[in-house]
Amino acid sequence: MARRTITQPYNPALDLPVSCRPARLGNDIIARFGKQKAMPREFFMDFVKVAQDKGRHFTLLAAQLEELGSSYGALPAHDSL
Repeated sequence: MARRTITQPYNPALDLPVSCRPARLGNDIIARFGKQKAMPREFFMDFVKVAQDKGRHFTLLAAQLEELGSSYGALPAHDSL
C-alpha cells in the first residue's frame, strides 16, 4: 500500500482501524477444538464473545465509513485487515 504524501488530501476514512483477525481466530478455535470435552465450555464462550464484539466493531466501522462517503473495501488499507 502506498503511503500518503504531505500533498495528498486528508482522508479520515483511513484513520478507522478494525481487525477481523481476533474474530477469525476465535471462530477457528471453536471449530477446531469445540468438540473436545477436556476444555471447559466457558473457554469457548469467551471466543464467542470476542467474535460478537468484533462484529459490533465492524458494524460501527461500516456506518462511520458510510458517513464519510466511503465503504469497507473501498480503500487499499482494508486489504490488510
